[in-house]
Amino acid sequence: MIVSPSSSLIRGRLAQLAAHLVVALIALVVVGGATRVMEAGLACPDWPLCYGSLLPGRQMNLQVFLEWFHRVDAFVVGIALLVQFAAALIWRSQLPRWLPVVSGVMVILVVLQGGLGALTVLQLLPSEVVTAHLTVGLTLVAVMSGLTQCLFSTSRVSAPLWWKLMGGASLLFVMLQCLLGGRMAT
Repeated sequence: MIVSPSSSLIRGRLAQLAAHLVVALIALVVVGGATRVMEAGLACPDWPLCYGSLLPGRQMNLQVFLEWFHRVDAFVVGIALLVQFAAALIWRSQLPRWLPVVSGVMVILVVLQGGLGALTVLQLLPSEVVTAHLTVGLTLVAVMSGLTQCLFSTSRVSAPLWWKLMGGASLLFVMLQCLLGGRMAT
């Protein structure tokens, strides 16, 4: 007889994975920003490899490392999001109905993000593509943060409307400030 894990255990593990993904996504945005500031966006001239290999040896310097590490972190995040989506599908009967849908949207966003990352290299850093890449990155952080909070929350009481509106407005202003800074850098 196969024993299915309890729904609270599954939800708890997925909440932990989501929390780790928030940290990884924030690190990804920070490393991406450092890559931009250090003018390392084209340090790896090809995509998805870097100088035709998974690990650039002789070409490795700080700029190449930043661009290469940004790609590796993005790959790990993508795999973790696929694991989260698969788990949400496998145990969907024991999880909130919204979780497989949101996890699927996250996978689509990360695929879009990878495509935009490829375009930034292949089209030699066009401003619009770089800004779109940052926008999707910030959206991934915001959605994963919300998903994590929902998974960790055990309360059935919803926050007051004014609290949600203030939080949404704050998020919007921070994202706009980041995007404005990104556009100014180009």
